[in-house]
Amino acid sequence: MGTGAIDSNLSTSEQLNLRYQALQHQFIASAKAVQIGHKIDSENKIGCTAYQTYPKTRNQSDVRAAQLQDKPNMFFADVQVCGKYPEYLNRCFKENVIELSMDPEYEVEIKKGTVDYSGFSCYMSTVTSDASKVEKASGNFAMGELNPYLEASDWGWPIDPVGLRVTLNEYRNHYRVPLFIVENGLGALDEITDVYGHIDENGSSVRKRLARKMATTDKIGKNIRLSVKFQSF
Repeated sequence: MGTGAIDSNLSTSEQLNLRYQALQHQFIASAKAVQIGHKIDSENKIGCTAYQTYPKTRNQSDVRAAQLQDKPNMFFADVQVCGKYPEYLNRCFKENVIELSMDPEYEVEIKKGTVDYSGFSCYMSTVTSDASKVEKASGNFAMGELNPYLEASDWGWPIDPVGLRVTLNEYRNHYRVPLFIVENGLGALDEITDVYGHIDENGSSVRKRLARKMATTDKIGKNIRLSVKFQSF
């Protein structure tokens, strides 16, 4: 959970309180920014970001582990889309003795400043299990467990074009707002051969992922937006 808070010298309880308090300030700032954006131009569309994970197996313990993993990932969008803290987070606060300082007027601000859409990055997918000692996968700073059913890129990022459709369906049903795929990435080892470079080695993978994204967004309809950008790292 990145908040910019300097808390390495604090206890776990103090860290959680500080981080969630900092996040609350960010939610209030976001709500105010949304209201200002709409005031400047009523046609402005302002959004937020979320992402999701799979259970590693159909074992009920793994399914529950994935649910628990998703909650801290999705609660940001839950607050910014719905305009209030979800019930499961209030339970989390109680269990971890987290006490936020919330002025009633700030609750009103968060409710008034809900976003117009939910965006998410499509780099890879991960899975979660109830086991503690498992091989990890990573992609663009998102950490999770390796999916044994998927190929991986040169960087070790699982390639999951079907997962895009799964995530779109889940988010559409959960948030009921338009969705925006805001970042797309493929971890690959490219060789620069001339001023333009080339993607021969990874071209088929790039084309497959892009075709899947275009086909998926076209089938789902007008409430999906796709941002296509390829960039070297």
